[in-house]
Amino acid sequence: LDGANSPSDETEIIYRTYPHIDVDELRAAARTDDNLQKAIAHRNAICTINENMVGLRSISKSEGAYLGIIECNKGIELLSDSSKNMARKVLAEFIERRAMFRGICIGFDREGPKYDPHPSALEKMCRDTFEDATSVIEMAPHHSSPQMVAFAWSYRMQVFEFFNNNRHMYSGFQREERVALEDIHIVLSDPRSREIDQELAREVLANVNDASSSDEE
Repeated sequence: LDGANSPSDETEIIYRTYPHIDVDELRAAARTDDNLQKAIAHRNAICTINENMVGLRSISKSEGAYLGIIECNKGIELLSDSSKNMARKVLAEFIERRAMFRGICIGFDREGPKYDPHPSALEKMCRDTFEDATSVIEMAPHHSSPQMVAFAWSYRMQVFEFFNNNRHMYSGFQREERVALEDIHIVLSDPRSREIDQELAREVLANVNDASSSDEE
């Protein structure tokens, strides 16, 4: 799966790589695993979707994200019951990528939602994105790479930011707030964190402080 540092970073939506997976080892594992072989086809389909969505711009972001979610769901269904190491690594990719595509639909790229869903549907997609990101983090270090964990932290922070910015519409996101604040602390205290994640963390934290000040007033 090629992809992005964050849903807003279009260039890397295409060109991100997952160095924790060796291509030759993946091909060798697929020779004896029919489901993995089928999953690779969906993996390749996602690369094509990304190229068409961002590189060629022959399809819209909303269409590309929708198609990407479908391919991720198919790959996850094929691999979710596997205990094999390579299958679990590819499964983690699909889960991380599904979170990214959902983020595009929700509007994490700052362009707003790519469709006009009912607020309850948007809430469900946010919570599903949060759970996908949490799964990616829990699958580390054996199946998710540090890079993927960094992406997952950013998705969880963005989910909380969405709820916090729309607190007049949504409630019951205390868990998302608690976890996101922990993620923010990790990102800001780690000098190895990407600048884009540090900027996001500072922004979300500032919004939290602003919301707290407004509530006190």
